[in-house]
Amino acid sequence: MTIQEFKELDRTQQIMKFFGGVSIGKFEKDGILTECKQVEDFYVEYKIKLADHYQLGMECHKDINLLDKYAHLQRNFQMDTRLGI
Repeated sequence: MTIQEFKELDRTQQIMKFFGGVSIGKFEKDGILTECKQVEDFYVEYKIKLADHYQLGMECHKDINLLDKYAHLQRNFQMDTRLGI
């Protein structure tokens, strides 16, 4: 599957593909929960804005340089969840 084929799927199919992917990491920053998974040979970042109402967004790419943020920020996310923050 290509990124374009993924984008042409309806939202339900995209979410199913996303949850079937390999986890890269997740973190929360400024009220936005971001999770990244590898789907096929590309990455999908799923963002949920936590506000009065939830806003969802997905971004698809093959740029491994965009994954660096998960290494640092995921450690903070894991520590916060262990502390109950």
